[in-house]
Amino acid sequence: MAKKKKRSGKTGQVNKVNLGRDLVLEETAVAGKFRQRRVGLTERWMLNGIIFPREHAAGNQFAFDFEAAQLRGRYGSVDMEKVARSTSDGDGGMGRVVDAKRRVNAAMTRMGQYAGAAVWSVVGEGMSLREFSQRLASNGKPVTVDEAKGRVISGLGILADFYGT
Repeated sequence: MAKKKKRSGKTGQVNKVNLGRDLVLEETAVAGKFRQRRVGLTERWMLNGIIFPREHAAGNQFAFDFEAAQLRGRYGSVDMEKVARSTSDGDGGMGRVVDAKRRVNAAMTRMGQYAGAAVWSVVGEGMSLREFSQRLASNGKPVTVDEAKGRVISGLGILADFYGT
């Protein structure tokens, strides 16, 4: 049986129906229109009490900045040091990309090597914890899924302080 939840959003009350462990059916801003979406990793952790809402919000902000900086996919290996030498007019499309890259660069610097790599891959690129562990193992650095989870959780705590959420 699906459970109904009411949650206050920015636009008022939103009706949600849990369809399973990873799926939610929720009403959109248009009355009577529903959409089905997959519950993300950090949202599931927040609902299970593993992380706090401020860490979930920081993860969402990092993912938003990551997308705005156009770092997903083949651009994932872009040299972040080039951002410091870039110029921005501040109001163009390219300026927004450069500003987002600067925010991601500052966040990565704050998180450090271990938590930063985990958050980059899991939260930024949307990789699963198992995929991240296998990627590190194939590079000669075996990491368990539990250790990868710990790195992401610690990175989310650092991000929450960084973003001030």
